[in-house]
Formats: sequence, structure tokens, C-alpha cells
Amino acid sequence: MKQSAKEAILNFSYVFISQGFSLILSISMSFIIPKILGIEEFGYWQFFLFLSSYVGFFHLGLLDGIYLRYGGKSFSEVDNTLLNSQFKILFVIELIVGLFVVLFALFYSIDPQKKSILIFASIYLILSNLSTFFGTVFQAFNRMKLFSISAVIDKVVFLVFLFFLFSFQVKNSEYYIFFYVIARLFGLIYSIYHGRVIVFAKALEFKKSLIEFKENLSVGSLLMLSNIAGMLILGVGRYLIEKTWGIVLFGKISFSISLTAFFLLFISQVSIVLFPLLIQRGSEQQKRVYVVGLDFLNIVLNGVYLFFPIVALFIKIWLPSYIDSIYYFVILLPLCLFDGKMQILFSTYMKLLRKEKLLLLFNVISLVIVSVFSIVGVLLNNLNFVIFSMTIAVAIRSIIVEVYLSKLYSLSMVKKIAYNLFLSILFCYVMIVLDPIMGFFIFLFFYVLYLILMKKEIVHIVVFIKELKTK
Repeated sequence: MKQSAKEAILNFSYVFISQGFSLILSISMSFIIPKILGIEEFGYWQFFLFLSSYVGFFHLGLLDGIYLRYGGKSFSEVDNTLLNSQFKILFVIELIVGLFVVLFALFYSIDPQKKSILIFASIYLILSNLSTFFGTVFQAFNRMKLFSISAVIDKVVFLVFLFFLFSFQVKNSEYYIFFYVIARLFGLIYSIYHGRVIVFAKALEFKKSLIEFKENLSVGSLLMLSNIAGMLILGVGRYLIEKTWGIVLFGKISFSISLTAFFLLFISQVSIVLFPLLIQRGSEQQKRVYVVGLDFLNIVLNGVYLFFPIVALFIKIWLPSYIDSIYYFVILLPLCLFDGKMQILFSTYMKLLRKEKLLLLFNVISLVIVSVFSIVGVLLNNLNFVIFSMTIAVAIRSIIVEVYLSKLYSLSMVKKIAYNLFLSILFCYVMIVLDPIMGFFIFLFFYVLYLILMKKEIVHIVVFIKELKTK
């Protein structure tokens, strides 16, 4: 099913509207929750979010396989009985994994508060992966309106709960975690209702269900392993920080990381629409989108550094207990550039070109780098060393993949990579060493100079956007 440019723009609009609600939730979670909770309770809240970010691994690559095999097709082209069989298998897997997590929490000797967090995480694991199943199906078959609404439901519900928690000044993190899980249930109910043709489809023969499951795993397992390695690049450092320096410092570092994610929230959703759109295009069109997309991301994400002083000032006024996080935020903000390009463009193209093995290799290389340097940082009792290693590992991965894709498309990107490295290093240096105001104007000068050097690329971006509007 060929997708027109206007349909693509409509799909982008659905996704961006849904991300408006995500933005509100992100602001609330980043700035309102730490204002209510104490530093330690906020650390436990961040610990739950940390665990919940990894629940997607337990679909074992099934959903990645469905996405890669069926992405870009029409819903009518796929037999609902096949999808029904995969939903049932996923449901059983999640129940088993959830039960194991609960048993581990009950019988393993850990902090009582972490015990309850693990139990909540096990419930969230089941609800989230079942919701993600429908999200994957809606996304793969280009049902972006359904996908966007299903992604918004739980956020809107949690915002309502958050309003009451804030009104009553509830300072126990377990209430926030409980309502976060309940909100996910609302999202699942909506998805089941609109995906009922799958849920209540005729049952497929068990043997055929397993064959379909095996095919999805064979396609999706490499991508899942790659995603695991990619997330662990930051996860290893955060885990070691929590184990070595405690839940309070873990909360402050996680707060800084959440701020970088906040900047990426809107723009990262481009990849959701990009894969089904690109899979229908020829190689020359794919190459052009890659070049224009990369230039656009370089310009926009390097510009994110300019917002640092505003965020830093807001933290000083609104969350004085988290002033330490401003320093960590400086070190971690380059994640916006390097991880942003990876999430939005590079991973999408590696999937498009079916280079899952190479993507896994690149992620593993970066994971080894961050693991070694983080362990060295722990042995030296040097927190800064650990945080810098997280940013450096993500940057190395981004550069490796960019060089690979650029060679594949016969492009020379050395100069642009050098620009990115210079601006990132300059930002960290001027904000750490110099007065923030002076640092801001020095960086602004070099960013304007960068825009002048990129004027030809900016013209190409404008022309490309105008062409999209006329199609």
C-alpha cells in the first residue's frame, strides 16, 4: 500500500498531537513530581521508571519481528488469526515472566521498598507489553490515529491521577507508582477494544502458531538484543551509580537523564512514521531522506544546547534541592545529539536495510566501552568518570553507525561529524569552566557560525519540505 506525502504528513500530525500530551506528562514527571516527593522518595520513583524502561525486553523480540515482517503493509493483507496466535503466546510469556519477578521479590532479601517496586514492575511488565503489541500492530499497518490515541490514553489518565496526588501533597512514591501502573491498564483496555478483531479472531492451530512465533523471533530477536545492548549503555552506568552511591544520587542523575529525554520527546516520534514510509520508497528516495534528515537533526539537536541556561535557571528556582543535577545535565546533554540521531534516523535505516546484526555489533562495542570505564570509575570512586563514560559511549556508537551508513550511501560526512564533536565539547567546556552567561554567548557565536557553514544544507531542507507540501 503506497503512502502519499499528504498521508505521511497527516500521520506525522497524529503522532505530534499525541506527543503534546507526552510533553505535558514529561514536564510533570520531570518538574512536579520531584517538587512534591523528597529526594529519597524521588529516587525510588526513578528506580521504578528505570526498571519499567526494560520491560520491553521480555517480549523476546516477538514484537520486533512483527514490525519488521509486516511494517508498511495494509491491515487487510494480514490474517488476523496469525496476529491472534501471537497475542496469546505473548500473554502467556508475560504472565510467566511476571510471576518469576514476583517470586524473586518475595523471597530475595532486598530493601522492602524495592520489593514493592519489583512487584509493581511485574504487573506493569504484563500490561505494558500487551499494550505495546497493539501499538506495534497499529504502527506497522499505518493506523497512526489509533496508535497515537492508544499512546495518549495512559498519559492523560496518569495526569488526572497526578493532579489529585499533587493537590493532596502525597509524598509517598508508592502511590505514584500504583497510579502509573493503573493508567497503563486504561491504555490497554482502549487498545484491546480497537484491536478486538485480533483478540477475538478465530484460533489458529497450535503448530502453526508456533511456526509463526518462531519466524517472528528469528527476525526480531537480533533487533531485540540490539535494543537491550543499546539501552544498557546508559543502564549499566545508572545501575552502578545506584549500587555504589545510593538511591539519592541515583535519583539526581536520573533526573538529569530525564531532562535530556525531555528535549528529544517530540522529535524522536519522527521514527515512528518514518519506517513504514521509507519501506515503500526506492533506494534513491531513501538516500535523499537520509541526507536531508541527518542535516536537519544536526542543526536542530545542536541548537538544543542553547536551551541549557533556561533549564538550569528554572531548576535553581523551582528545585533548589537538585542544583547538583545541573552539573550532571551539562555532561549528559550531548546525549540529545548523539542518541537523538541514533533513535530517530540511524536505527530506522539499519532496520530498513536489514542490518540488525551490525546494529547489534555496534551496540555491543559501545556497551563494552561504557562497562569497562564505568567499572574503572567505581573502583576510583569517581562519579564524574562514570557519567562521562556514558556520554562518550553513546557518542562513539552514533559516530560508528553514521560513518557506516554514509559509506553505504557514498557520502562524505567527516566534516559534519567534526562540527558535531566540536560543538559538543565546546558546550561542555564553556558551561563547566566559564561563567554560564559568558559560556552561552560563546557557544551562540559558534552555533551561528555553524549555521552559516551549513547554509547550503539548510536550503536543501527547505526545498525538501516545500516538495512534500506540494505532493
